[in-house]
Amino acid sequence: GFALKSAVPPVYSENHVWNLGLLEPGKEKSIKIRGVIEGQDDELKGFRVLAGAEGLAEGVIGLPYGTISRTLSVRRPLLAGTLVLAGSSEKEVVVGAGDRISGTLVLDNNSPVPLSNVRIEMKLSGNALDKSSVDATDGFFDSRNNLILWDRSTDDNLSVVDPGEARTYVFNFQTLFSNGSSGLVTNGAVDVDLTITGDRFVSGVGSEQVVSSISRTMKIASGIDLVARAAYYSGPFGNKGEIPPRAEHETTYTVVWSITNTSNNVTGAEVRAKLPAYVRFTEKISPATEAITFDVDSREVIWMPGSIPAGTGFRTRA
Repeated sequence: GFALKSAVPPVYSENHVWNLGLLEPGKEKSIKIRGVIEGQDDELKGFRVLAGAEGLAEGVIGLPYGTISRTLSVRRPLLAGTLVLAGSSEKEVVVGAGDRISGTLVLDNNSPVPLSNVRIEMKLSGNALDKSSVDATDGFFDSRNNLILWDRSTDDNLSVVDPGEARTYVFNFQTLFSNGSSGLVTNGAVDVDLTITGDRFVSGVGSEQVVSSISRTMKIASGIDLVARAAYYSGPFGNKGEIPPRAEHETTYTVVWSITNTSNNVTGAEVRAKLPAYVRFTEKISPATEAITFDVDSREVIWMPGSIPAGTGFRTRA
């Protein structure tokens, strides 16, 4: 029911234990935690904190000094928004360069009273956003501020949203292409920041504003490609044998591998190629410093290029 996102100081062990060290008489120390509570509406969630001296086993309290418990009730937000990007509601979504992204926003009034003057603002930002491609159903796109706006001026239904009512809005945009001809977008991303506001009347208080916000990030996957070619007359090695090759006579070829990479730095890259039984690996490598090996058992040629910077093959040589 509770997912820990961060803590200061950080956790000491995986089972949510903190080591605060020496605590002097009359002194105090604090722990700040941040996380997400999951549950159904009106569901009760309990938190129990136990403090004491560390036991013989690491991360286990051996001698308890005190304990405290608190219970929380899960409540749905009065004004809720559900945002789906490229078919996903995750906080981070990975998409490709040049992809057409479809988005859906669902607005729910969970309060017991109507909400008036509902306004939805969606801020789009990031170096991978194609501003000319943004389109929103029943909304207005402010290209100067990269803002999609839905309010009663674009949709009369937002003048008043009744209790339990839901409204759905659709929008789409495209990410920028990242290649040698149209330019490279390094570490590309599109950030979507959504703010929903509405007014509700509270008896004895008057009108008050209800606010809900959502943030999402779309990261652009790097386009990494391997080009392989075999050569006889070119390359760093002198090949030998007949062309075309003749049965029971050996002909050597030079195999050239080239890697291109568009958007993001890539680490831990690995290339594998399996040789058939009638092909022999001559163990000639250029440059000689490249990490290329041959596994006799699997008959695989293995290249470990390691780190491949963004722009390889475009800004730098492949």
